Amino acid sequence: MFQNNLLFRFTIMVSLLIGMSLFGGCQKPSDTAQNPTSQAVNSNQSTPTSSNTASSVESAASNASMPITGADKDAKGCIASAGFIWCNKENQCVQPWEYAASVAIPNTEESIKAYCRN
Repeated sequence: MFQNNLLFRFTIMVSLLIGMSLFGGCQKPSDTAQNPTSQAVNSNQSTPTSSNTASSVESAASNASMPITGADKDAKGCIASAGFIWCNKENQCVQPWEYAASVAIPNTEESIKAYCRN
């Protein structure tokens, strides 16, 4: 009797684990309402089909035309989105707030431009 009970429990646990892996685990409906960034699982996208694959390829192709984050280099090679500006005195790109602290000048646009001779 103990062996049958143990086998039954083992079978139930394995079934639950397989079910959770197939259906993405357990999620309360209220979790998706509180977290708008979470995405609901779409049942027609669970298995790859030719139409899903085609739409994935089209999506990847359209994303290829979007600019890559951090790829906005200026003529001197400074990445403006990361806060870099060109400093003539140092002959390199610098981040003003770090550079001002390293050379002990006020962290203002005017001070940095005057120091870098921009």
